[in-house]
Amino acid sequence: MVSELVSSNCRREIYHALNTKVSKELKEEGNCIAPKKGNKKMKRPCVALDVSKGSSHYQGWINEDKKLGNPKKIEHNQEGFREILAKAKELEGITNEKPIVVFEATGVYHRTLQHFLEENGMDYIIVSPLASAKVRKSNIRSTKTDKKDCRNIAKVYYSKNLKVHGKGDEIYERMLDLNRYYQYLTSQLKKVKVQFRLVLDIVFPNIDKLWAELYGEIPMAILRKYSHPNQLRSKNPETLARYLMKETCHHYGEAIKEANRAIEYCKACCSGCSEASVNCQVLKDLVSQLSEKTQEQDNCLNQIIDLAKDLPNYELLLSIPGISDNLASRIIAELGDLDRFSRVRQITAYAGLDPNIYQSGQICGLHLKITKKGNKNLRCLLYLAIQNTLKSENKVSEFYHKKIAAGMNPKAAKIACMNKLLRIIYSMCKNGCFFQ
Repeated sequence: MVSELVSSNCRREIYHALNTKVSKELKEEGNCIAPKKGNKKMKRPCVALDVSKGSSHYQGWINEDKKLGNPKKIEHNQEGFREILAKAKELEGITNEKPIVVFEATGVYHRTLQHFLEENGMDYIIVSPLASAKVRKSNIRSTKTDKKDCRNIAKVYYSKNLKVHGKGDEIYERMLDLNRYYQYLTSQLKKVKVQFRLVLDIVFPNIDKLWAELYGEIPMAILRKYSHPNQLRSKNPETLARYLMKETCHHYGEAIKEANRAIEYCKACCSGCSEASVNCQVLKDLVSQLSEKTQEQDNCLNQIIDLAKDLPNYELLLSIPGISDNLASRIIAELGDLDRFSRVRQITAYAGLDPNIYQSGQICGLHLKITKKGNKNLRCLLYLAIQNTLKSENKVSEFYHKKIAAGMNPKAAKIACMNKLLRIIYSMCKNGCFFQ
């Protein structure tokens, strides 16, 4: 009987010790199940929303332990959004504090809500979906419903020190929107170029051997006016040269040289269609699309650069070897305001360049792949920057050659350099110093 009692007491002590240890670990990791006590007094009441396409669930919270009503579904319209304002007013009447609206970043679905809150002067915080997912998975029963997601989002708000969206973020949002539009135009240009090359191989076969840069001013000017080789075979070189001088601003010597080359090519060319073929009309249309989208892309990039020039970090990034106006402005657009990152580990996680460590038993868990859970567009820009930076001698290139000498494959070494470059950018911007 005594042994059973001792055994029972031991089991209780062990159970208590394990629970204490787990609770401590969760607190150290910043898990929302066990938030720090100091956060309770500082946090304002909130309206937590689980945003989806066309509708959302919302719930009011007086504090992290006390809710105000049950989750309720609303549509993304004026009537639905006014319910959020009414809930916020109800919370303010109870707590005498201005509430804050908290919701996840959900692609483009939250943008209508965000715009409505800005127009009505409401403070809001956008949380990462990964943060709320971590809260959900930390529960013993990790069930996911729209109603329970409101509670999880509220837990993220009350457990973490998140930055309220401010007016100073508008320039970064504008730059981010422009950069995403620039990427959209780039993808559209790629599709048009694929179609263009297919049709060009029918109408003007092997014309790419005539010019090294097929999308240059002179080839585009010729193809814009002459959609079949027969239209150029009997053309006077002087006439074509004057046309090229007008369209491309080239001097006469260069224009007449290119005119003769084009005419000689057309005389020897064997086209795959007649002048009356629909392919000729398609070719003219594709050339027009290429010109329009290229111009639109250039205008978009110029807008990004103009906005970036007003920011202090722009000149700092330009001091890094291999980073041009294009890359510097677009990296700033994807990074946003660096003040929201208190540690360098946060910015590497934001970019998805933090290591995906898995350790269990005999498995070391180190030197594995990166998580790739962050900003994919930022990683692409950093990779382009590394490609250029490695062309000269600097700290980053020295680091790259050091990794290669240690036996790391080139791709992994470049990813390590991306991490290092991002850390350098963070340090430069925080300290206001140029690249050395």
